[in-house]
Amino acid sequence: MYLKNNTRYRRRRGWIPMWRVLLWLLAPVLIFVGIGIYQNREQFIPLVNQAVNNVVADANAIVETMQAPTPIPTADPTLRVRRADTAWQQGSFQEAITLYGEVIDVLPNDHVTHIKYALGLLMNGRDQEALLAAENAVTANPFASDGWSVQAMALSRAGRYGEALASALYALELNPESARAHAAVAEGYFDLGQTERATLELERALALDPDGFEAYYVQARIDAEGTYDFEAAKQNLQIAYDLSGGMAVIGVALALEDIARGNEEAGVTQLKTMNERNPYNPLVLAELGAYYYRNGDLPRSAEYLMQCVGNTPSAYYCHFWLGRGQYAAEQTDLAAESFTAAIDAGSNQPQHYYWASQAQRDLGNCTSSQEYLETGYDLALAINSRFLPDYEVALRDNPCGGFNPLPSASPTPDATPVNET
Repeated sequence: MYLKNNTRYRRRRGWIPMWRVLLWLLAPVLIFVGIGIYQNREQFIPLVNQAVNNVVADANAIVETMQAPTPIPTADPTLRVRRADTAWQQGSFQEAITLYGEVIDVLPNDHVTHIKYALGLLMNGRDQEALLAAENAVTANPFASDGWSVQAMALSRAGRYGEALASALYALELNPESARAHAAVAEGYFDLGQTERATLELERALALDPDGFEAYYVQARIDAEGTYDFEAAKQNLQIAYDLSGGMAVIGVALALEDIARGNEEAGVTQLKTMNERNPYNPLVLAELGAYYYRNGDLPRSAEYLMQCVGNTPSAYYCHFWLGRGQYAAEQTDLAAESFTAAIDAGSNQPQHYYWASQAQRDLGNCTSSQEYLETGYDLALAINSRFLPDYEVALRDNPCGGFNPLPSASPTPDATPVNET
């Protein structure tokens, strides 16, 4: 049995829920913020777009990374460097240069390899590439004296004699006991006409290192170009060639001394032997091509020179001699292209501009002819070249029109028509 109770039970009234209070408090704030954003929406749109773009870019990067192939590990260059060093020691400089060139980009801080690479290029007639390689060697280690010395030699080949001497003097400052630096300073002084100071530096270089081929090479230059003692020049070139292991620049100079003294057979044999030892050396190919050009064997000359420009497009002297042969064969169109290629490859030789002008004149391109002639004349005037008289005649007699150049200094005793190296 159940008892009835008339009392009604009612739920106890509680407090207003906290979340409702917060909502009432935040609602006006959110409304005002929304109104502010709407009124200034032009300022917020770029920010929103940038945020969205960043999210999209991150997503794309993740997808691309997931789809990218597995990277191939970089090969260890040590083996190639060892092979290059071995080839260098054996006198196979062309092979050594090729091997160094294959790994030089992955060895940015190996200044020793950079220096060898630059020196190899320089001593094998690749002057433009050597200058860039020497700059990289200095960058790899600015405190390595040899890097600055090799850069000085490269600047000297480029005709930038003031910069060459400055680089050599800095090399000497870094290492006063460096025979190579003393030799570079000597060459810098000699290029600037200070033969006595150059000779003094060479004495210091040889006292520090009697087997330094650079000093003997610079001494040979002084003998041949300064004192005209060609016998002494040949002796010093032979010593430098033997000590260097057969570097092309020295060997070619030695061969040319033989040819100039009338011993053509010995000189040509020397060049051919070097070509067999280091095939496609541009300096050797250029001199063989020039020799056969001078002796009227144009097909044989072209054979050597085509090999040269095919393998070393930067060898401007090969382009030049190829152009001379083509001009002699009355292939004026081809000759003009070759002379232009020589200049485009970086030549600053006045005679190269002279022949480029002659070819353009014969083709009736007066504007190009005059531009080459005037530029070449300025180059010749700057160095008091022995070809200044030829330029002055050409400028006055140019059928394309010309101007009266400044009178040149007295021509040097060996001034000849422009059929030079």
